[in-house]
Amino acid sequence: PEKYLLIYVDTHMIQHGGEFIAKAGPVFAGYELLLSSIVDTLKEMRRNQEWLYPQDEEIRDYIFKQIETNYQTFSSNRLGDSYAGLRYFRNSCDLLVGVYPDLHLIFLIDEVERLFKYLPPFFFEQLRGVRDKFKRQLMYVTTSRFLMSELRATYEDYDNKEIVEGFEDSSMYLFFFYAVKEFALREFCFMVTKMRVLVQNL
Repeated sequence: PEKYLLIYVDTHMIQHGGEFIAKAGPVFAGYELLLSSIVDTLKEMRRNQEWLYPQDEEIRDYIFKQIETNYQTFSSNRLGDSYAGLRYFRNSCDLLVGVYPDLHLIFLIDEVERLFKYLPPFFFEQLRGVRDKFKRQLMYVTTSRFLMSELRATYEDYDNKEIVEGFEDSSMYLFFFYAVKEFALREFCFMVTKMRVLVQNL
């Protein structure tokens, strides 16, 4: 059976501004956010003793330690090279889908407009490349109060439609009436994984 791993990306946690980002470069902040989101998800799963499979404990520990090492090495060395961040992110995804071949990684990027605000366009181009590498095993689900066309118009660097190709293939319009944001987002992602029309975009 197909398995799905939801990785919630809280864009409010992105590092921005200040002397550090001025030196490390804005792309560092994007990959630091993604890698930390993967690590946090795996930590929560370990804490709750939740795993996708009754996999060998030694293999589980190896995957977690390698991904955590990727994050710590990248963040501690403050590697501002965009390709370094790309390699660590891609390697972390590779570790998961390599051991779990029927696993689908779903990155739920909440309030994606914050990434438009703080990150350069080629960050999205790199993410699209990662998605193309993993084909149907990786998916980005973005939430925003704005249409992608509105975001492109607001941030001139993103005016080229090809930059965000793949991030606006399918749109859904939802209205949340209760202050249960995280619960609602998790339920939404569960619903998305059951919809073949979106799963085929993995």
